[in-house]
Order: sequence, then C-alpha cells, then structure tokens
Amino acid sequence: MVAGTSVNDQVYVSEIFLAPDYSRIPTDPMGAWFLHLLTGGPAGFNALAEAAHELADWEPYAKVVRYRRFEQERRLIEAEITELTGRCALLQESISNCRGRLKAGGVPFLLRSLEGRTNLPRHQGFPRRGRRGNYGIGGAPI
Repeated sequence: MVAGTSVNDQVYVSEIFLAPDYSRIPTDPMGAWFLHLLTGGPAGFNALAEAAHELADWEPYAKVVRYRRFEQERRLIEAEITELTGRCALLQESISNCRGRLKAGGVPFLLRSLEGRTNLPRHQGFPRRGRRGNYGIGGAPI
C-alpha cells in the first residue's frame, strides 16, 4: 500500500524522464561549476540536489540523483579494476621470479626425461617423497 491511497486504488510506477529542449540551438554546454557540484563532494552535491528538488518539475532532480548513482558505481568499479590490476601485476612478477628460480635451480634439466611426453597424468597435489614430508600445492601438508 502506498501512502495517500486506499486499498482499492491502483498504483502506477514508471521511470521519470527529462524531455530534451531542442529549441535552444546550439545547446548550452554543461558548465564546469555544474560538473563540479554533480561529481564533487557531498556538500556541493547536496546543494545541487536540493536546488533541483525545489524546481517545479521532478525530472531534473531524478536525473541529478541518477547521474550521481551511476557515477558512484563507476568509481567503485574503477577502484576494483585498479586493485585487481595491481594484484595481477604482483602475481605476474611472482610467476616470473618462480620461473627464474626453476631455471636457475636446474629443474628443467633434472626433469628432462619428461620432454616430449604428451600423455602425462593431470593430477594436482602430487605428494612429495623423501625426508621432508608430503606437501601438496601451496605448501599445505597432505
């Protein structure tokens, strides 16, 4: 039930769209002051949103709030991408270091008998044999 309606009243929900005004040609570009308020800190945005709310039409207010929501979501995604890119770079560096240690340690030479074999088993966590104990991938005991 929606406030101000009775039980039998039908409630309609729809998107609010701002109708473009093409009578002003060329259209005025968005001023830097407006973009600063729209994308800036909470104080500036709240002042802009309040001023838009006081207009006779609801459409400008709805568009301002929608723009802010989209901008915040984009910023969160951008931050996540930056974090993932950094983590990926660290992993790539670790892989390169590990590859260098394998080569420097002569591991390819020690395992040269496997060269050219295509029917190798595809198992993970091969147990280590010997005095050091059995460890799987990642160093966890088996």
